Amino acid sequence: MVTVRNVLPEDFEAIVHYWTENSAEYWAERGVDKSKISSRSEFLSRFEKNYAQTGDLPYVCIICEDEKAIGLHSITHLIENESAVMHAHIFNSSDRKKGIAYFSYPLAMNLFINKLNLKKIIFKTPKINLGANKVKLKLGIPCIGETIFEAPMLFKPLEANLYEVDRTLLNQLLEKIKA
Repeated sequence: MVTVRNVLPEDFEAIVHYWTENSAEYWAERGVDKSKISSRSEFLSRFEKNYAQTGDLPYVCIICEDEKAIGLHSITHLIENESAVMHAHIFNSSDRKKGIAYFSYPLAMNLFINKLNLKKIIFKTPKINLGANKVKLKLGIPCIGETIFEAPMLFKPLEANLYEVDRTLLNQLLEKIKA
């Protein structure tokens, strides 16, 4: 069973390992320049400091399969009480391409929309990320156009498909994954 939950301190190691220990080739396939990713100590320090201040990392949630942490969803580009851009990361290749995101996307969107009182979640999914685009289509999330995805860790801005999920569509998706 796939679930999502808030981040706990015991998740920090797995998150940091994912970001810092994957190869430069792994990240380059995703358009990411590994040299721009924070160091292990910087990641841990930032997580520990932020968690100590708030007791939460509100922009990250953990994806679990059978209660085991296997990945995360995060949000960036937050516009308070309006929207955020959501991302997904599965820690180990053995857990990818198993259909987990089909369930975790709606669950994570629900968590973020409710926790942060958002009206919608936006996806700017790079066209080179075929799996993430397929998940959205399989869920029935309509592509509403094209955009450019920019982030400091990228080699260059990436062409991306644009998707939006408001509360009405989210409720439909949550019903769909229950079926």
